[in-house]
Amino acid sequence: MGGDGRDDAAFTTLVERHARELRIHCYRMTGSLTESEELVQETFLKAWRKLDDFEGRASIRSWLYRPPLTVWFEGREAVLGALARSWNPGSPSYVGRFRAVGIAANRQPAMATFVRKEEDADFTAFAISLFMIADGSIVDATAFHDPSLFAAFGLPARLPASEEEEDSRWTPS
Repeated sequence: MGGDGRDDAAFTTLVERHARELRIHCYRMTGSLTESEELVQETFLKAWRKLDDFEGRASIRSWLYRPPLTVWFEGREAVLGALARSWNPGSPSYVGRFRAVGIAANRQPAMATFVRKEEDADFTAFAISLFMIADGSIVDATAFHDPSLFAAFGLPARLPASEEEEDSRWTPS
């Protein structure tokens, strides 16, 4: 137990289960091993400090993914920079090509995202994003990077690539 009554060993065990995946996620967003490690450490530090705020309404995994977003996306330019790196086939943080399918969850609009790397024939399940709408605008978005969720929405794990996708390329401006 720590001096504040928290169980240090239990917290360490809990976050260690997600450390590798979070490092990969941070690396994809930053393209830098040093920056990604700093984000992971900052994420765990924020999680430790805000552990009392965890209400268990979401998985610990999705709760851990939220803290670094405010670090990564401070302003429009930061968002566009991260997207440009992750969507640039020449970048080490290239994720792949995306295909989005509109769905609904909890009576709100949502999006199923599939991704395809150049060497893959098909798009594979990537993430489910839920949107909170207020006054006609998106006020919050939460992404669940868990392909096993696709079945719950009646979605396939794979989508075939089509010639139409090859001609429709979108680049953030």
